[in-house]
Amino acid sequence: MKRRSFFVLMMAALVPVLATAQSPFNATDDTAIRAGRAGFVAAVNAGDRDRIMSYAAEDCVFLAEGQPLVEGRAALGEMFRRAIESGMTWELRMETSRIEQSGWLAYELGRYWKTTRRPDGTTKHSQGKYVDVWKRQSDGRWLLIVHAPSDDPPPAPTAEKR
Repeated sequence: MKRRSFFVLMMAALVPVLATAQSPFNATDDTAIRAGRAGFVAAVNAGDRDRIMSYAAEDCVFLAEGQPLVEGRAALGEMFRRAIESGMTWELRMETSRIEQSGWLAYELGRYWKTTRRPDGTTKHSQGKYVDVWKRQSDGRWLLIVHAPSDDPPPAPTAEKR
């Protein structure tokens, strides 16, 4: 009888824990992250700072190659504000190759192609790979907490250029 009472008590204690446990990654999460990626890219291409910021978590970190570390949504917003107000524009394309998830976090691997037009009229083309970390918020949304792009090395010189 004591074992049965103990078992019932343990089950009663576990029900709330199991009910709030993190659900496994599913097609809905994958779709949400891919939609977040597409929305982020569209916002960058439109130069829409507020929309860009809507995909970043409060404690986000951006690790852009050759640039200082950008920590927090406010700092990220300031970086984009300065760039957009200076007249900088972007054409960005990102392709997701893999998304994996564990608990409240998911990582996304992919490739990007970017053209940056500076206010002085110069243009820079870059391409590379990236890893992004997304965090599921308490309301179910997935937001970026780490964005880490890495440019590919420049192409090797051809025989004609030597």
